[in-house]
Amino acid sequence: MLNILVLEIILDHTEPVIWRKIIVPTNFTLNRLHHAVQIAMGWNNSHLFEFNYENFSIGITYADLEDNPNIDAREITLEEVNLQIGDELKYIYDFGDYWEHTIKVVDNKFDKPIKQLPYCITGKLNSPPEDVGGISGFYHFVEVMKNFRHKEFKETLVWYGGFFDPLKYSTAKINTKYKRFEKYMEHFE
Repeated sequence: MLNILVLEIILDHTEPVIWRKIIVPTNFTLNRLHHAVQIAMGWNNSHLFEFNYENFSIGITYADLEDNPNIDAREITLEEVNLQIGDELKYIYDFGDYWEHTIKVVDNKFDKPIKQLPYCITGKLNSPPEDVGGISGFYHFVEVMKNFRHKEFKETLVWYGGFFDPLKYSTAKINTKYKRFEKYMEHFE
C-alpha cells in the first residue's frame, strides 16, 4: 500500500486566504512536490523555489550559483524528511515576487477512492498571476481588474491576457492536469 500525505497549502499573507488541499505519495521527491504545488496554485514554474524545514533549505542546486540550498530537492523524498501530522514546511516560489506558502501535513490517510496521485481535494480562490509584483502587486492588480474605469485597466487587461476572477478556482481543472503529471514531469527530472 502506498503511503500518502494530505497537505494543506496556504499562500501566506492573503486575505481571504488562498489555499489548496492535495494528496501526494510519500515517495515524492521535494522536486515533485514543488511541481504538484505549482499546478495546484496555478503557477507556471517560471522561477526558482525553495523549501525550508527545520534548519535546512531544499531546492534545485546549480553549479553556477553561489548560494545554493543545503539539499537538492531532486534527491530527497517526503518519506526521508519524515513529516508527521501537524508538521509544516515553508515553500517560497519566485524570489522576486516572493510568494511564501505554508504547507501543513493534515493527515496521512484519505478514505475515499482516488484514481491518481497527486490529487487535489479542495481549495479556495484564484491564485495570483506570475510576475504581478508580490502580495501588494496582486491586490493592486485585483483592484484594477474589477474597475473598468481604472486608468490602468486596459493596460492590465492586455498584460494579463483577459479578465481575472479572484473567486475562480477549479479542483477539476487541477486534477485534469494531475492526470498528466508523469508526462509533465518528464521535462523536469
